[in-house]
Amino acid sequence: MWRMSAVKRLVAVAVAMPFLTNNVDAYGCLDAVFGGTTSCGAQDVKFHRVVGFQVTDSLAEPPCNCNCGGDTDITCSDWSEEQPAVDCGTVTTPISCWSPYGGPLMPTGVVFGACLGTDDNVNIALTVDLIVSSKRYDVAMYINVDGGSAKTGTECAIVPMVDGTYGDVTVASTGDDTDGDDCPDFTTTGTLTNFSFASINLQCADVFSNSSSTDESDGLLDFDIAISWQQTSADNCDFDENDADGNNDLPQPGTNSKCWLPAGGARINVPIYVPPYTTPSLQPSLSFVPSSQPSSSSQPSFNPSIS
Repeated sequence: MWRMSAVKRLVAVAVAMPFLTNNVDAYGCLDAVFGGTTSCGAQDVKFHRVVGFQVTDSLAEPPCNCNCGGDTDITCSDWSEEQPAVDCGTVTTPISCWSPYGGPLMPTGVVFGACLGTDDNVNIALTVDLIVSSKRYDVAMYINVDGGSAKTGTECAIVPMVDGTYGDVTVASTGDDTDGDDCPDFTTTGTLTNFSFASINLQCADVFSNSSSTDESDGLLDFDIAISWQQTSADNCDFDENDADGNNDLPQPGTNSKCWLPAGGARINVPIYVPPYTTPSLQPSLSFVPSSQPSSSSQPSFNPSIS
């Protein structure tokens, strides 16, 4: 199981991130752009974790802490100077701190009010880490934006890399070990850290539980991601779908195996609450706590994950 950082750390990093306002463009997903079925058996570049995120559209409710205040007898502590603590019971619309379908309390630091229902969308900017074991060309991330597969889905944001050095890894468009086209290349190997990119508009999809590998809802935002690259140098990549030569030069796998995507998908679990209803419905009251639920005095551990 692939695991991200704890939610509290994610939220703290998210508050400190630069405010990124330009959205990543959406195209087809991996198989459609490749023009065939990909197998994604290579491991040259792998997704490691999300280390920060920021919601870049307005919130209907502020971020709040389900594990303090209310009936918990626990004082809410601030995540940072910029983001004070908020007891979920004090917000304008009382928020249910219980996960859907009889689940436990929501973890500390979940962002409420960004998704108003399963038919809503949310703009988020992410900061991620990757593992790079080989120098590769035209590397790009495919992120599904409609709740489906990054491989076989209908619409994906294709995230280009940006020139710079991120931890061990240098990303470059010109110079040694590059192919000189419009899609940057990895010229060194190791752990690529703290790569931030522009906002992505995602459907408020919740199809995965962080606590198991089965398809079940846990009330948190999910999306799927794949990574593609070229294994040989060639001036053959840009982000223009309508090239004069009629070719599709979007970043794509060099062969059907030159991509990363675990079997069953790499569904990333992010601490943004997705209500189990559509937007016109009212949120359930925080004051109603089913008698069958565990005591709210304990603070459950939580590790958002990718399966």
